Amino acid sequence: MKIGFIGLGRMGFGMVQLLIDKGHEVVAYDINAEAVQKITDYGAQGVNSIDEMIASLPEQKFVWIMVQRKVVQKVLDNLQPKLESGDIIVDGGNTYYKETIARSNAATELGIDYIDVGVSGGVDAARNGATVMVGGKKELFEKYEPVFRDLAQTDGYGYMGKSGAGHLVKGLHNGIEYGMMQAIGDGFEAIMGMKDEYQINPKEVLKVYNHGSIVESRLTKWLEKAWSEDDELSQIVGSVPTGDTADEMMQLSQLSNNPSLKMSIEERQKSQDNPRFAAKAVAAMRNQFGGHAVQKSTEADKQ
Repeated sequence: MKIGFIGLGRMGFGMVQLLIDKGHEVVAYDINAEAVQKITDYGAQGVNSIDEMIASLPEQKFVWIMVQRKVVQKVLDNLQPKLESGDIIVDGGNTYYKETIARSNAATELGIDYIDVGVSGGVDAARNGATVMVGGKKELFEKYEPVFRDLAQTDGYGYMGKSGAGHLVKGLHNGIEYGMMQAIGDGFEAIMGMKDEYQINPKEVLKVYNHGSIVESRLTKWLEKAWSEDDELSQIVGSVPTGDTADEMMQLSQLSNNPSLKMSIEERQKSQDNPRFAAKAVAAMRNQFGGHAVQKSTEADKQ
């Protein structure tokens, strides 16, 4: 299948590589010319504008958008006037589900089909097989199921429900993730606080936790990896920067009875003024799975 793809960032670049590996033709665009050149070298048809991308697609156009939430509307404002009735837009980013529903309704009025897809698993999964949560018309999911399957790990994709459901389920997934990371961070802050008194080796704790314990998870494995690269996370400042999903999580926390999400948001905000070890752990995990930047300590900070 020939796919138009907008957005070659942390997730999008690997997803395009995976689509090419699976035999799809991809016409790729990003405002970053270097990224376009790199994906062209990999085998995509790199283009310099959305107009050029549209001109390179077949009569019924299938365009996947993989950009940050804050620029989705800007991309749509540029893209939609160039599409025709029967064309398909897929928003694969971390878009708030109510925004998705409004955009889907607007696209429907133009005769354009709109699919929302939540993509989870981090940068490595984007390249090798992610978790893919699809919302929109079921018949569209069934028609384009091979694309979703090719982007996912085995059994890692599915139809979540009507328009907005893909992004809603992904958003709630992120809320669960926030709470899990905070719990892990809080636990290791307690361990670090008692390690001298009880002569605890945190690396040994992580090793054991990651071999059959109830809390064993990809998150604890990512924390163990971060620890192996930076013992006791000594180079990381104990605060969590505002991320791409922060606004969405605030809205979801107000709409759902999710006290663990509310608490984890509050702890992230507090950490920006009052750094603590739990936030180091959260920042380290986010960096491992999503490539999110961490604030590094200077030598003066360590003294």
